[in-house]
Amino acid sequence: MTNQTAPMTLMSKSKTESTLGNTADHLSRMHKLEQQLRESKQLQYSLLDGSIEGVLIHRNWKALYLNKSLLNMLGYDSYTEVLAMDSVAPLIAEHDRERMMSYTQARAKGEVAPAEYEFQALHRDGTLRCMEIKSSLIDWRGKPATFSTLINITERKMAQQQAEQQRQKLSHSNRLNMLGEVTAGIAHELNQPLTAITSRCAAAKNRINRENPDLGKIKEALDSIEEQAIRSGEIIKQLRSLAKTKDNEFQQVNLNELLETCLKFIRMEGLFNTSCITTHFSVKLPAVIADPTQVQQVLLNLIRNASEAMQHLPNNQRHLILSAIQHDDSAVQISVSDSGEGISQQQEDSLFQSFYTTKADGMGMGLSISRTIITAHKGQLWFSRNTDRGVTFRFTLPIYFDKGSLEL
Repeated sequence: MTNQTAPMTLMSKSKTESTLGNTADHLSRMHKLEQQLRESKQLQYSLLDGSIEGVLIHRNWKALYLNKSLLNMLGYDSYTEVLAMDSVAPLIAEHDRERMMSYTQARAKGEVAPAEYEFQALHRDGTLRCMEIKSSLIDWRGKPATFSTLINITERKMAQQQAEQQRQKLSHSNRLNMLGEVTAGIAHELNQPLTAITSRCAAAKNRINRENPDLGKIKEALDSIEEQAIRSGEIIKQLRSLAKTKDNEFQQVNLNELLETCLKFIRMEGLFNTSCITTHFSVKLPAVIADPTQVQQVLLNLIRNASEAMQHLPNNQRHLILSAIQHDDSAVQISVSDSGEGISQQQEDSLFQSFYTTKADGMGMGLSISRTIITAHKGQLWFSRNTDRGVTFRFTLPIYFDKGSLEL
Protein backbone atom coordinates (compact mmCIF):
# COMPACT_ATOMS: atom_id res chain seq x y z
CA MET A 1 0.00 0.00 0.00
CA THR A 2 2.81 2.31 0.89
CA ASN A 3 4.48 1.91 -2.47
CA GLN A 4 1.24 2.69 -4.34
CA THR A 5 0.46 5.89 -2.36
CA ALA A 6 3.83 7.61 -2.90
CA PRO A 7 3.56 8.06 -6.69
CA MET A 8 0.08 9.60 -6.34
CA THR A 9 1.35 12.09 -3.78
CA LEU A 10 4.17 13.14 -6.05
CA MET A 11 1.74 13.56 -8.96
CA SER A 12 -0.61 15.79 -6.92
CA LYS A 13 2.33 17.90 -5.84
CA SER A 14 3.37 18.38 -9.45
CA LYS A 15 -0.13 19.48 -10.46
CA THR A 16 -0.31 21.91 -7.56
CA GLU A 17 3.03 23.46 -8.49
CA SER A 18 1.88 23.80 -12.14
CA THR A 19 -1.37 25.46 -11.07
CA LEU A 20 0.47 27.86 -8.83
CA GLY A 21 2.85 28.66 -11.66
CA ASN A 22 -0.01 29.41 -14.06
CA THR A 23 -1.68 31.61 -11.45
CA ALA A 24 1.52 33.54 -10.90
CA ASP A 25 1.95 34.05 -14.64
CA HIS A 26 -1.65 35.21 -14.91
CA LEU A 27 -1.24 37.64 -12.03
CA SER A 28 1.97 38.92 -13.58
CA ARG A 29 0.24 39.51 -16.92
CA MET A 30 -2.67 41.23 -15.18
CA HIS A 31 -0.25 43.43 -13.27
CA LYS A 32 1.50 44.37 -16.52
CA LEU A 33 -1.81 45.14 -18.21
CA GLU A 34 -2.89 47.32 -15.29
CA GLN A 35 0.46 49.08 -15.39
CA GLN A 36 0.14 49.65 -19.15
CA LEU A 37 -3.41 50.95 -18.66
CA ARG A 38 -2.25 53.39 -15.99
CA GLU A 39 0.60 54.53 -18.22
CA SER A 40 -1.83 54.89 -21.17
CA LYS A 41 -4.20 57.01 -19.08
CA GLN A 42 -1.31 59.12 -17.84
CA LEU A 43 -0.18 59.61 -21.43
CA GLN A 44 -3.73 60.59 -22.47
CA TYR A 45 -3.98 63.12 -19.67
CA SER A 46 -0.53 64.43 -20.55
CA LEU A 47 -1.52 64.84 -24.20
CA LEU A 48 -4.82 66.51 -23.30
CA ASP A 49 -3.18 68.86 -20.82
CA GLY A 50 -0.43 69.74 -23.30
CA SER A 51 -2.83 70.39 -26.18
CA ILE A 52 -2.96 73.95 -27.56
CA GLU A 53 -6.72 73.49 -27.84
CA GLY A 54 -8.87 73.88 -24.75
CA VAL A 55 -10.37 70.61 -23.52
CA LEU A 56 -13.46 70.27 -21.32
CA ILE A 57 -15.24 67.10 -20.19
CA HIS A 58 -18.56 67.58 -18.42
CA ARG A 59 -21.65 65.65 -17.45
CA ASN A 60 -24.90 67.60 -17.19
CA TRP A 61 -22.78 70.76 -17.30
CA LYS A 62 -20.76 69.71 -14.24
CA ALA A 63 -17.05 69.92 -15.14
CA LEU A 64 -15.19 66.62 -14.77
CA TYR A 65 -11.92 67.55 -16.47
CA LEU A 66 -10.30 70.55 -18.17
CA ASN A 67 -6.80 71.22 -19.41
CA LYS A 68 -4.29 74.01 -18.91
CA SER A 69 -5.03 75.64 -22.27
CA LEU A 70 -8.69 76.16 -21.36
CA LEU A 71 -7.70 77.61 -18.00
CA ASN A 72 -5.46 80.12 -19.78
CA MET A 73 -8.15 80.99 -22.35
CA LEU A 74 -10.64 81.85 -19.61
CA GLY A 75 -8.19 83.49 -17.20
CA TYR A 76 -8.36 80.97 -14.35
CA ASP A 77 -5.33 79.96 -12.29
CA SER A 78 -6.56 76.75 -10.64
CA TYR A 79 -8.19 73.58 -11.93
CA THR A 80 -9.95 73.24 -8.57
CA GLU A 81 -11.66 76.60 -8.97
CA VAL A 82 -13.47 75.41 -12.10
CA LEU A 83 -14.03 71.81 -11.02
CA ALA A 84 -15.66 73.04 -7.80
CA MET A 85 -18.33 74.92 -9.78
CA ASP A 86 -21.79 73.35 -9.77
CA SER A 87 -22.11 74.17 -13.47
CA VAL A 88 -19.97 75.43 -16.35
CA ALA A 89 -22.66 78.06 -17.09
CA PRO A 90 -20.52 80.89 -15.59
CA LEU A 91 -17.93 80.15 -18.32
CA ILE A 92 -20.46 80.94 -21.05
CA ALA A 93 -21.90 84.31 -22.08
CA GLU A 94 -25.46 84.60 -20.79
CA HIS A 95 -27.00 85.04 -24.25
CA ASP A 96 -25.47 81.72 -25.43
CA ARG A 97 -26.31 79.53 -22.42
CA GLU A 98 -29.83 78.46 -23.40
CA ARG A 99 -28.74 77.58 -26.94
CA MET A 100 -25.76 75.50 -25.76
CA MET A 101 -27.85 73.78 -23.08
CA SER A 102 -30.34 72.70 -25.76
CA TYR A 103 -27.48 71.23 -27.81
CA THR A 104 -26.19 69.27 -24.79
CA GLN A 105 -29.65 67.90 -23.95
CA ALA A 106 -30.31 66.90 -27.56
CA ARG A 107 -26.95 65.15 -27.83
CA ALA A 108 -27.60 63.22 -24.59
CA LYS A 109 -30.95 62.00 -25.98
CA GLY A 110 -29.36 60.85 -29.22
CA GLU A 111 -31.04 63.65 -31.16
CA VAL A 112 -29.41 65.79 -33.84
CA ALA A 113 -27.21 68.60 -32.48
CA PRO A 114 -24.42 70.64 -34.09
CA ALA A 115 -21.05 68.99 -33.59
CA GLU A 116 -19.19 72.23 -34.32
CA TYR A 117 -20.29 75.82 -33.80
CA GLU A 118 -19.26 79.19 -32.37
CA PHE A 119 -20.22 80.85 -29.10
CA GLN A 120 -18.99 83.52 -26.71
CA ALA A 121 -17.23 82.47 -23.52
CA LEU A 122 -17.06 84.61 -20.40
CA HIS A 123 -13.52 85.38 -19.26
CA ARG A 124 -12.84 85.56 -15.54
CA ASP A 125 -12.37 89.35 -15.85
CA GLY A 126 -15.89 89.70 -17.28
CA THR A 127 -14.93 90.23 -20.92
CA LEU A 128 -16.13 88.03 -23.76
CA ARG A 129 -14.08 85.64 -25.87
CA CYS A 130 -15.20 84.24 -29.22
CA MET A 131 -14.77 80.47 -29.21
CA GLU A 132 -15.09 77.65 -31.72
CA ILE A 133 -16.21 74.40 -30.11
CA LYS A 134 -16.44 70.75 -31.21
CA SER A 135 -18.40 68.37 -28.98
CA SER A 136 -19.17 64.63 -28.87
CA LEU A 137 -20.34 62.00 -26.38
CA ILE A 138 -17.76 59.72 -24.71
CA ASP A 139 -17.70 57.15 -21.92
CA TRP A 140 -16.17 58.69 -18.82
CA ARG A 141 -15.60 56.29 -15.95
CA GLY A 142 -18.51 54.11 -16.94
CA LYS A 143 -21.03 56.87 -17.67
CA PRO A 144 -21.68 59.07 -20.73
CA ALA A 145 -20.20 62.56 -20.74
CA THR A 146 -19.61 65.38 -23.20
CA PHE A 147 -16.10 65.85 -24.59
CA SER A 148 -15.40 69.30 -26.07
CA THR A 149 -12.38 70.91 -27.69
CA LEU A 150 -12.29 74.71 -27.88
CA ILE A 151 -10.29 77.22 -29.91
CA ASN A 152 -10.08 80.92 -29.09
CA ILE A 153 -10.99 82.75 -32.32
CA THR A 154 -11.35 86.23 -30.79
CA GLU A 155 -8.40 87.69 -32.71
CA ARG A 156 -9.65 86.17 -35.96
CA LYS A 157 -13.11 87.69 -35.42
CA MET A 158 -11.62 91.08 -34.60
CA ALA A 159 -9.48 90.93 -37.75
CA GLN A 160 -12.56 90.08 -39.82
CA GLN A 161 -14.51 92.99 -38.32
CA GLN A 162 -11.63 95.38 -38.94
CA ALA A 163 -11.34 94.15 -42.53
CA GLU A 164 -15.08 94.65 -43.05
CA GLN A 165 -14.92 98.16 -41.57
CA GLN A 166 -11.99 98.98 -43.83
CA ARG A 167 -13.86 97.58 -46.83
CA GLN A 168 -16.85 99.78 -46.06
CA LYS A 169 -14.61 102.84 -45.63
CA LEU A 170 -12.91 102.14 -48.95
CA SER A 171 -16.30 101.54 -50.55
CA HIS A 172 -17.52 104.91 -49.29
CA SER A 173 -14.29 106.56 -50.42
CA ASN A 174 -14.78 105.06 -53.86
CA ARG A 175 -18.34 106.41 -54.07
CA LEU A 176 -17.11 109.89 -53.12
CA ASN A 177 -14.34 109.60 -55.70
CA MET A 178 -16.92 108.70 -58.33
CA LEU A 179 -18.98 111.72 -57.27
CA GLY A 180 -15.96 113.96 -57.74
CA GLU A 181 -15.35 112.61 -61.23
CA VAL A 182 -18.95 113.16 -62.36
CA THR A 183 -19.55 116.55 -60.70
CA ALA A 184 -19.12 118.53 -63.91
CA GLY A 185 -21.52 116.30 -65.81
CA ILE A 186 -24.12 116.39 -63.02
CA ALA A 187 -23.88 120.19 -62.76
CA HIS A 188 -24.50 120.42 -66.49
CA GLU A 189 -27.48 118.07 -66.29
CA LEU A 190 -29.00 119.97 -63.36
CA ASN A 191 -28.45 123.27 -65.13
CA GLN A 192 -30.51 122.13 -68.13
CA PRO A 193 -33.80 121.40 -66.29
CA LEU A 194 -33.35 124.43 -64.05
CA THR A 195 -32.83 126.67 -67.08
CA ALA A 196 -35.91 125.14 -68.72
CA ILE A 197 -37.95 125.73 -65.56
CA THR A 198 -36.89 129.38 -65.44
CA SER A 199 -37.66 129.87 -69.13
CA ARG A 200 -41.09 128.20 -68.90
CA CYS A 201 -41.99 130.21 -65.81
CA ALA A 202 -41.16 133.47 -67.62
CA ALA A 203 -43.22 132.36 -70.64
CA ALA A 204 -46.21 131.44 -68.47
CA LYS A 205 -46.09 134.80 -66.65
CA ASN A 206 -45.99 136.67 -69.95
CA ARG A 207 -49.05 134.79 -71.21
CA ILE A 208 -50.96 135.41 -67.98
CA ASN A 209 -50.34 139.17 -68.28
CA ARG A 210 -51.86 139.30 -71.76
CA GLU A 211 -55.44 140.54 -72.25
CA ASN A 212 -56.63 137.16 -73.56
CA PRO A 213 -54.24 134.57 -72.07
CA ASP A 214 -54.07 131.19 -73.83
CA LEU A 215 -54.85 128.79 -70.97
CA GLY A 216 -53.81 125.77 -73.07
CA LYS A 217 -50.33 127.20 -73.59
CA ILE A 218 -50.07 128.10 -69.92
CA LYS A 219 -50.99 124.53 -68.92
CA GLU A 220 -48.41 123.21 -71.38
CA ALA A 221 -45.75 125.39 -69.75
CA LEU A 222 -46.74 124.20 -66.27
CA ASP A 223 -46.59 120.55 -67.39
CA SER A 224 -43.09 121.15 -68.74
CA ILE A 225 -42.04 122.79 -65.47
CA GLU A 226 -43.34 119.80 -63.51
CA GLU A 227 -41.48 117.35 -65.77
CA GLN A 228 -38.19 119.21 -65.44
CA ALA A 229 -38.58 119.47 -61.65
CA ILE A 230 -39.10 115.69 -61.41
CA ARG A 231 -36.00 115.16 -63.55
CA SER A 232 -33.95 117.39 -61.23
CA GLY A 233 -35.20 115.43 -58.21
CA GLU A 234 -34.13 112.14 -59.78
CA ILE A 235 -30.62 113.47 -60.35
CA ILE A 236 -30.36 114.60 -56.72
CA LYS A 237 -31.78 111.28 -55.50
CA GLN A 238 -29.04 109.40 -57.35
CA LEU A 239 -26.39 111.65 -55.87
CA ARG A 240 -27.67 111.10 -52.35
CA SER A 241 -27.73 107.31 -52.78
CA LEU A 242 -24.11 107.32 -53.92
CA ALA A 243 -22.90 109.62 -51.13
CA LYS A 244 -24.74 107.90 -48.29
CA THR A 245 -22.65 105.71 -45.97
CA LYS A 246 -24.52 102.63 -44.77
CA ASP A 247 -24.14 98.95 -44.00
CA ASN A 248 -25.11 96.25 -46.46
CA GLU A 249 -28.88 96.12 -46.94
CA PHE A 250 -29.56 92.85 -48.68
CA GLN A 251 -33.07 92.61 -50.05
CA GLN A 252 -35.11 91.24 -52.93
CA VAL A 253 -34.19 93.29 -56.01
CA ASN A 254 -35.81 93.51 -59.43
CA LEU A 255 -32.65 93.57 -61.52
CA ASN A 256 -34.30 94.92 -64.67
CA GLU A 257 -35.56 97.95 -62.75
CA LEU A 258 -32.14 98.51 -61.19
CA LEU A 259 -30.46 98.32 -64.61
CA GLU A 260 -32.95 100.80 -66.07
CA THR A 261 -32.25 103.16 -63.17
CA CYS A 262 -28.52 102.91 -63.88
CA LEU A 263 -29.10 103.67 -67.56
CA LYS A 264 -31.10 106.77 -66.66
CA PHE A 265 -28.30 107.93 -64.42
CA ILE A 266 -25.51 107.49 -66.95
CA ARG A 267 -27.61 109.24 -69.58
CA MET A 268 -28.11 112.14 -67.19
CA GLU A 269 -24.36 112.12 -66.60
CA GLY A 270 -23.82 112.29 -70.36
CA LEU A 271 -21.37 109.40 -70.48
CA PHE A 272 -22.64 108.03 -73.77
CA ASN A 273 -23.86 111.08 -75.65
CA THR A 274 -21.37 110.15 -78.38
CA SER A 275 -21.61 106.35 -78.06
CA CYS A 276 -24.06 103.59 -78.88
CA ILE A 277 -25.57 101.63 -76.00
CA THR A 278 -27.21 98.26 -76.66
CA THR A 279 -29.12 96.41 -73.95
CA HIS A 280 -30.05 92.73 -73.72
CA PHE A 281 -32.22 92.16 -70.66
CA SER A 282 -34.08 88.88 -70.21
CA VAL A 283 -37.79 89.62 -69.73
CA LYS A 284 -38.25 86.74 -67.26
CA LEU A 285 -35.14 87.55 -65.26
CA PRO A 286 -35.60 86.28 -61.67
CA ALA A 287 -35.22 88.63 -58.71
CA VAL A 288 -31.84 88.64 -56.94
CA ILE A 289 -30.77 89.10 -53.34
CA ALA A 290 -28.53 92.16 -53.10
CA ASP A 291 -27.78 95.60 -51.73
CA PRO A 292 -29.12 97.74 -54.61
CA THR A 293 -26.88 100.73 -53.90
CA GLN A 294 -23.72 98.62 -53.92
CA VAL A 295 -24.73 96.75 -57.09
CA GLN A 296 -25.42 100.11 -58.70
CA GLN A 297 -21.95 101.22 -57.61
CA VAL A 298 -20.36 98.20 -59.32
CA LEU A 299 -22.36 98.77 -62.51
CA LEU A 300 -21.53 102.47 -62.68
CA ASN A 301 -17.85 101.73 -62.14
CA LEU A 302 -17.77 99.13 -64.95
CA ILE A 303 -19.75 101.39 -67.30
CA ARG A 304 -17.50 104.36 -66.58
CA ASN A 305 -14.42 102.20 -67.23
CA ALA A 306 -15.96 101.07 -70.54
CA SER A 307 -16.63 104.67 -71.53
CA GLU A 308 -13.07 105.72 -70.77
CA ALA A 309 -11.67 102.72 -72.67
CA MET A 310 -13.37 103.98 -75.85
CA GLN A 311 -12.53 107.70 -75.61
CA HIS A 312 -9.80 107.44 -78.26
CA LEU A 313 -12.19 105.95 -80.86
CA PRO A 314 -14.39 107.80 -83.37
CA ASN A 315 -17.98 108.17 -82.19
CA ASN A 316 -19.34 105.58 -84.63
CA GLN A 317 -16.96 102.92 -83.24
CA ARG A 318 -17.90 103.34 -79.60
CA HIS A 319 -20.22 100.49 -78.69
CA LEU A 320 -21.29 99.37 -75.23
CA ILE A 321 -23.46 96.30 -74.60
CA LEU A 322 -25.21 95.89 -71.23
CA SER A 323 -26.69 92.40 -70.73
CA ALA A 324 -28.49 90.48 -68.00
CA ILE A 325 -29.24 86.76 -68.29
CA GLN A 326 -29.81 83.80 -65.98
CA HIS A 327 -26.38 82.31 -65.32
CA ASP A 328 -27.57 79.00 -63.83
CA ASP A 329 -30.20 77.70 -61.39
CA SER A 330 -28.82 79.80 -58.55
CA ALA A 331 -27.46 83.02 -60.07
CA VAL A 332 -28.05 85.82 -62.58
CA GLN A 333 -25.20 87.20 -64.72
CA ILE A 334 -24.73 90.87 -65.64
CA SER A 335 -22.16 91.87 -68.26
CA VAL A 336 -20.70 95.14 -69.56
CA SER A 337 -18.92 94.88 -72.92
CA ASP A 338 -16.98 97.63 -74.71
CA SER A 339 -15.21 98.06 -78.05
CA GLY A 340 -12.09 99.67 -76.60
CA GLU A 341 -8.44 98.76 -76.98
CA GLY A 342 -8.66 95.94 -74.43
CA ILE A 343 -6.40 94.94 -71.55
CA SER A 344 -2.74 94.04 -71.89
CA GLN A 345 -1.20 91.01 -70.18
CA GLN A 346 0.74 93.33 -67.87
CA GLN A 347 -2.46 95.12 -66.84
CA GLU A 348 -4.33 91.83 -66.37
CA ASP A 349 -1.93 90.64 -63.68
CA SER A 350 -2.61 93.73 -61.52
CA LEU A 351 -6.14 94.59 -62.61
CA PHE A 352 -7.95 93.74 -59.37
CA GLN A 353 -5.19 94.86 -57.01
CA SER A 354 -5.90 97.76 -54.67
CA PHE A 355 -4.36 101.12 -55.68
CA TYR A 356 -3.43 99.89 -59.16
CA THR A 357 -4.63 102.33 -61.81
CA THR A 358 -3.86 103.38 -65.37
CA LYS A 359 -5.58 106.76 -64.84
CA ALA A 360 -3.55 109.83 -64.03
CA ASP A 361 -6.01 110.97 -61.33
CA GLY A 362 -7.52 107.59 -60.35
CA MET A 363 -7.40 105.95 -56.92
CA GLY A 364 -7.06 102.41 -58.24
CA MET A 365 -9.84 101.17 -55.98
CA GLY A 366 -12.73 100.73 -58.45
CA LEU A 367 -12.26 97.13 -59.57
CA SER A 368 -10.80 96.02 -56.25
CA ILE A 369 -13.82 97.29 -54.32
CA SER A 370 -16.21 96.04 -57.01
CA ARG A 371 -14.84 92.51 -56.63
CA THR A 372 -15.07 92.81 -52.83
CA ILE A 373 -18.71 93.88 -53.09
CA ILE A 374 -19.64 91.04 -55.43
CA THR A 375 -17.78 88.51 -53.28
CA ALA A 376 -19.73 89.77 -50.25
CA HIS A 377 -22.87 89.07 -52.28
CA LYS A 378 -21.63 85.47 -52.79
CA GLY A 379 -21.10 86.19 -56.47
CA GLN A 380 -18.10 86.35 -58.81
CA LEU A 381 -16.58 89.15 -60.90
CA TRP A 382 -14.31 88.41 -63.87
CA PHE A 383 -13.49 89.59 -67.40
CA SER A 384 -12.75 88.11 -70.82
CA ARG A 385 -11.35 89.51 -74.06
CA ASN A 386 -13.82 89.91 -76.92
CA THR A 387 -13.17 88.04 -80.17
CA ASP A 388 -13.02 91.26 -82.21
CA ARG A 389 -11.99 94.09 -79.88
CA GLY A 390 -12.49 95.29 -76.33
CA VAL A 391 -13.32 93.36 -73.18
CA THR A 392 -16.38 92.16 -71.30
CA PHE A 393 -16.71 92.32 -67.51
CA ARG A 394 -19.20 89.92 -65.94
CA PHE A 395 -20.49 89.39 -62.44
CA THR A 396 -23.09 87.14 -60.83
CA LEU A 397 -25.66 87.68 -58.09
CA PRO A 398 -27.60 84.98 -56.21
CA ILE A 399 -31.24 84.44 -57.16
CA TYR A 400 -33.83 85.27 -54.52
CA PHE A 401 -35.78 82.19 -53.39
CA ASP A 402 -37.37 82.93 -50.01
CA LYS A 403 -37.02 85.17 -46.98
CA GLY A 404 -34.49 82.82 -45.45
CA SER A 405 -32.09 83.67 -48.28
CA LEU A 406 -31.82 87.25 -47.06
CA GLU A 407 -29.11 86.32 -44.52
CA LEU A 408 -25.89 86.19 -46.58
